Amino acid sequence: MHLRSRAMYCGSRVMHLRSGAMYCDSRAMHLRSGEMHFCSVTMYLRSATMHLCSERLFRLRADAPDHRKSVTERRNDGFDQIGRSVVDKEDPAT
Repeated sequence: MHLRSRAMYCGSRVMHLRSGAMYCDSRAMHLRSGEMHFCSVTMYLRSATMHLCSERLFRLRADAPDHRKSVTERRNDGFDQIGRSVVDKEDPAT
């Protein structure tokens, strides 16, 4: 009788350990899926940031004066010698 109860106890311990191992496996899978989700969100944010940066650079290039032009041509286009936009002001002397 003692051996039988001891065997049943050992069997219950084995089942308990198996269920614990299965729980650990499920937690590990949950953590892996969370890690993969975090990585995909990180990649999405990186690509969105790069997209915004490239759009901003594109706009800056479109707004920048063409430095291949001569100083006179740039002035005629509305920019001063260092590429700043020239604001049309009335000459107070006239």
